[in-house]
Order: sequence, then C-alpha cells, then structure tokens
Amino acid sequence: MTSVLFSPLRQPLPMNLSSPVTSTFISIILQTLSMQFLSLLFSVNLSQHVHFPTHDKNHILDLVMTSPDTSLAPAVSCTHWSPSDHFPVFTRLSINPAPLPPPTLQSFRRLHSMDVGSFLTDLESSQLISDPPKSLGLLLSAYNTTLSSLLDKHARIVNKLCHPPCISVNPLPC
Repeated sequence: MTSVLFSPLRQPLPMNLSSPVTSTFISIILQTLSMQFLSLLFSVNLSQHVHFPTHDKNHILDLVMTSPDTSLAPAVSCTHWSPSDHFPVFTRLSINPAPLPPPTLQSFRRLHSMDVGSFLTDLESSQLISDPPKSLGLLLSAYNTTLSSLLDKHARIVNKLCHPPCISVNPLPC
C-alpha cells in the first residue's frame, strides 16, 4: 500500500505503509502527537483517565478528563462488545457532597401579626409623647427605650434554629 505524507517543507514524501521503516516513522509521529496532547492537557491542569484502547484498531479515541484538583476520582472501564468499531466507555464518579453548614439561630419579630391599634394606644400614653425630654440626648434615649419596650410587648423576639439550606429574603422564619 502506498501513501503520500508531507514533509515540513510541504514536499510530498511517497511512503510504502507496509514497510517497517514507514511503520516506525508513523509510530514515532503518533507517539509525538500523543505526548503533545498529554502535555497540552497538563498545561491546562487536566488529567486523561482512559489508558486502554477504545477502538477495534487498538487506538484510544474516547477521553475522560478531569482536573487533578477535583474529588470526583473517576473509575473508567470498557467492554469490548459493541455493534460499532468503538467500545463503550463507562465512567463511575464518586461524588462526595460537601457537608452542610451547622444550623444557625435566627431572631425575628412577627410584625405582620402585631395589633397596630393597641401599639399606637400604648405609644400615645408613653412618656415619649406625653412629656418628652427637652435635651436631644435624653430624647434619643427615651425614643429608643420606649420603642424597644413597646416592640417587646407587642411583637416579641422569636428565636428559631434554622437548618440549611435556609434561604430567606426577608427576616421571616425559615
């Protein structure tokens, strides 16, 4: 069998593919290309896990690649029974889920269920409204104390242990 390969200078080189010299030459080229491919994978931080023929002509045509940093640890196997010239490649990945974070304590007030009328009545009868302090510092302190005590009376703080995944857009219980 005769074929034509091209030299680096783009000159045709007639080759007899059945000769030992040509077979060795092609083998060297394929080994070089394989090494270049594996070098490329290494340069982008990938590992190739198929190290056995996946084609009936004894070639590796199917690839399973992962990053060495992954915890997937693929187990690759193959069966030689196939209706085509490619053998099926089976990959089993051992996936270890990350542990869930510990539960967190969420504190909130149920403001939506508060009796607003009763809250306003208590606020109107408070010293903050009936006899407000004259200095700014005392006024701020009375404001904070009065509103905190009224909220504690009408909408108590509720503590709840929240187990992940707990996603809350507003401060309502999970």
